[in-house]
Amino acid sequence: MIALQQEVERHRAAPRVPAMPLTEREAVLVETLRQHARTGEPLVQTSPDGLGYKITKGWDPADLLFHVSLKSLVRESGTGGSDPRRHWVEPGGRWEPILPLPEQTLAQVGVAPLWGRDAAVIDRADGDGQVPWTLPVFDADVRALVGIVRTACMIAISALSGMRHSELVELPADCRQPPQQIRPGRVRHRLKSKL
Repeated sequence: MIALQQEVERHRAAPRVPAMPLTEREAVLVETLRQHARTGEPLVQTSPDGLGYKITKGWDPADLLFHVSLKSLVRESGTGGSDPRRHWVEPGGRWEPILPLPEQTLAQVGVAPLWGRDAAVIDRADGDGQVPWTLPVFDADVRALVGIVRTACMIAISALSGMRHSELVELPADCRQPPQQIRPGRVRHRLKSKL
């Protein structure tokens, strides 16, 4: 979970690429779509909030590209600029001739949320094989998962240590002290706290 959270934070902190000229963008976007087709990597799926936004901007939910995040495609291709809808998807847009390519790519590779696609494989709780620890998730799901994991850790630590919630939240990241040998076979573990 920590690795996934760090990946999302790195992605958010990455500098935005300045927009390249429209004449160059088309070729780069086409190559990005062909790369998806070659690798089988799904296109990035628009989040539920993003779907609502698309509807307010006039998208038809029946549009084949409705669930595809065009902004993510632009970012992935490094072409910069804004949502390519006005150049690509709208009737009469300058890229309308290449519109079949994103639709064909979508039919070939599908869509999926961006995060957790390559999740580590873990043993199933019922012992019946292995599964990825998470299905692909949206940004909001990653934030929710972080909160759930944090809460679960605090419950487990409280139950095992007898510490109160107020004591746990006062522990700094470097709270663990080196173990102290009391006598042979006896070790004392200490924590430092702001309390």
